[in-house]
Order: sequence, then C-alpha cells, then structure tokens
Amino acid sequence: MEVPMTREDQIQVCKLVAQAIFIDGQLTDNEMQMFDRLLSHFEITPPEKKIIVARNLDDDVSAMAQAIQGEDAKIEALVQLAQAISADGRTTGSERDILLRCAGAMGIPSEKLKEIVAPHMILD
Repeated sequence: MEVPMTREDQIQVCKLVAQAIFIDGQLTDNEMQMFDRLLSHFEITPPEKKIIVARNLDDDVSAMAQAIQGEDAKIEALVQLAQAISADGRTTGSERDILLRCAGAMGIPSEKLKEIVAPHMILD
C-alpha cells in the first residue's frame, strides 16, 4: 500500500528544489516554470511558498534532504531535483554534486540514483 507524502515532506521537496535552482544565482524561465508546476502539483499555498523561497545560500542541501522522511518523498525529491537542474538545458558539475549529496544523505546509493533520475535529466 502506497503511503501518501506528508505535507512536511512535500514542503521539504519544494525547499530542496528551490535551493538547487537558485544556487547558481540565475533563474531561467524554464526553471521558474518547472518550479511553479511543482508548487501547483503539491497545491502549495502562498504562505507555504513564502517559507519555501525564504532560504539561505548557506542552507545545507544534505541536511534538507535528510529531513525528507518517506521513501516515496525521497524518490519524488530526486526526480524533481533532476528535472530542476536540467530545466535550463544543461547540467553543471555543482548541480550534479547537489543531486549526489542529497541521495547520499537519503541513504540512496549512486547506482540506484542513476536508475531514478536517468529518465528525467540530461546526463552529459
């Protein structure tokens, strides 16, 4: 039986994606559209959006990833991250590093990570 994601996990997934797409200091139209779709997907309210986008460049993505509890939420977070870091049409080393650090913090081995994200991102 599939356990639905908790609201906390949904918000944490959005925070993690926000951190990943804002980290390079540039926000493309594609990244913004992807982020807006994610917020709509989880039916994020305006007050929740304020919490999600109120972030610090020093926020530790590993700690953010570790806070995600549910297994489905972990997979969803990695898929959304993969889509977010590929949204601008390229994937940098630092963006891939975020994905690896998050997976590591969630206890997901790199081989499993590749299986999860390969259909969702540009692997160059």
